[in-house]
Amino acid sequence: MSGMHEAVTPHIPNTPPLAAISAASGWMWWLPRGALVFFLLSLGALLWISKRSDIEDQRVTLISDMLWLEQDIHFHLTRNEEQLQQLASDLAPDTARSRSFEPQARSLLANQTGLNQVAWLSASGALRVALPAPTSATVMVGEASPAIPMAETLRLARALAKPVYSPAYAVVMGDAQFEVHVPQFANGRYAGMIVATYSVRRMLDELVPWWLAERYRVSVANDGGILGSKSAVAAINSQMSYQIPFDPPGHGLILRAEAYEQKTSLARNLLIFTVMALAGAMLWSLWALRRHMQWRLAAEQALRQEYAFRTAMENSLATGLRARDLEGRIIYVNPAFCRMVGYSAEEIVGSSPPMPYWDPDFLDANQQQSASVLAGEAPTQGFESRLQHKDGHTVHTMVHAAPLIDGGGRHFGWLSSVLDITEAKRLEHHARQQEEKLQFTARLVAMGEMASSLAHELNQPLAAISSYSTGCLNRIEQADIQQSDLVEALQKIGRQAQRAGAVIRRIYAFARRSEPRQASCNLGEIIADAAGLLEAEARKHGVEIRLDISASLPRIIGDRVLLEQIFVNLIKNGVESMQFAKIRFRTLEITANYSGQDPEAQLCVSVMDHGCGIAAADLDKIFLPFFTTKPEGMGMGLNICRSIIESHHGRLWYEENPAGGSIFRLTLPAGGDLEIPA
Repeated sequence: MSGMHEAVTPHIPNTPPLAAISAASGWMWWLPRGALVFFLLSLGALLWISKRSDIEDQRVTLISDMLWLEQDIHFHLTRNEEQLQQLASDLAPDTARSRSFEPQARSLLANQTGLNQVAWLSASGALRVALPAPTSATVMVGEASPAIPMAETLRLARALAKPVYSPAYAVVMGDAQFEVHVPQFANGRYAGMIVATYSVRRMLDELVPWWLAERYRVSVANDGGILGSKSAVAAINSQMSYQIPFDPPGHGLILRAEAYEQKTSLARNLLIFTVMALAGAMLWSLWALRRHMQWRLAAEQALRQEYAFRTAMENSLATGLRARDLEGRIIYVNPAFCRMVGYSAEEIVGSSPPMPYWDPDFLDANQQQSASVLAGEAPTQGFESRLQHKDGHTVHTMVHAAPLIDGGGRHFGWLSSVLDITEAKRLEHHARQQEEKLQFTARLVAMGEMASSLAHELNQPLAAISSYSTGCLNRIEQADIQQSDLVEALQKIGRQAQRAGAVIRRIYAFARRSEPRQASCNLGEIIADAAGLLEAEARKHGVEIRLDISASLPRIIGDRVLLEQIFVNLIKNGVESMQFAKIRFRTLEITANYSGQDPEAQLCVSVMDHGCGIAAADLDKIFLPFFTTKPEGMGMGLNICRSIIESHHGRLWYEENPAGGSIFRLTLPAGGDLEIPA
């Protein structure tokens, strides 16, 4: 027995699991698949047969509805013919009985059968009466188009002695009309014609019931296209339509109905979706184990590839990455961050504030920034941080912080991207120095242009001093000189010397190069000094500078030299713009006022001239660097003015002077702590 048991014991080879499953299943694996495919095909065929049956039922209903509609319209048109014949018969004995025409015609129009107008024509074709009365917008018989033979319809109705319909013709507002001509005979002789005009659009609106319009778009068409239609919606099923001849009026008219697109049945869709979902679930249940094994293998391979890719990407980044947990300990840094601070990852990971790479001179600021990041209060636009490299040099950085979320949605730390902006800071400082040099150069250029006028301004007090000193010497040589006789002359010499000294001080203060600094300033004095500096040049060009400065101007915080440079540039531009202007009075008006007591109120200054103004094509370019309309200009004056104003938290703009010329307006904040670039 023991040997028999050993003989029947199967040998299980060492085969990989997936290969064993594939070898053992064979046809049993494909049988459920084939059954499922056959089931889906059977279901699709059943749904297709059901759909075709619905389409056939809908088409039968469409034909039935259209036959009913055609009979209904035919009935109304025939009844109208009879009433029109009765009207013609009633009017025939006496052609003057126009009063009986109106009530009968009004009754016809009130039947809502598409009638637009009923007219009574004489035997010669002249209009006797019409209801409604013809207007400028009314199209009478034969007026619609020369190509439509209305006269033929009249002659045919008269010859046949029975109602005759005219061809349809287009009228205004996209509508079309046709007419029925009913002849009138008196004592066997032709006496006139009753003409009833039908509007295709109105006939469809009044004769097609609402329930039919909810199913189909009903239209009247001919070889030239659709003459009118009635539709409740826009979506049309072009494959489901039916048309029959529209007779009367005939003449090739067709009555057509097009079915709307049927909304898909929700129950049918739900059934299909349910069956497909069940079929998919069946198939998935067969593949469950195999898919799971394949997915795990693929996931492991993808994870290895993703890890290698992310590691290569992080190692190639120039932006530093630093991850910290909720307590502030560093849990990850990339090579770029290590190169930025000079420490290895082993030296940094695990560190808690204060970090070894923090600048010792800014420990408090770095500590506050770190606390704000851990509290979730870091600025969304990022913040600047100052670090220290291991070798001791300073590193300026821009830091952006974002929360770290694990796969379960739990917040477990903060990731910061750290960008080295040391070079950008250096370039910014260099650009600021260059701007200061450019401003200084602009002042020197302005002084050079004003040199002749300033020389004349200094020459007057110096000449007066020389004259008074010569007079004093002459009086001293006289024997009867009194001390009191020299006092007045010496006082005049002193005043002229003070005047010359004031001019020189203004020139020196304006032309000297100094670092920007903020201090309390009187804007009125700054404007007056700038005007005084250019007063001689203004007189040289025949320009009068008028100042209207409010006595209640508050003091401002700013750089006096830079602010004075703004007004020198603006006043100089205004004087030069009026140099060749053909005006009687050359005045440059400067007004300064304060807009109120609100803490956010602004000091407003306007510099208005009456010169040639600025061309419309140049308005967008006047504040651009190196743009100028002067033959020898630098093109930096207004650009420098705007940059200085904006550094003082103000605004400068241009307006056209209604009286001719230009107005430059600027605003400055009253008081407050302003930051002037260092």
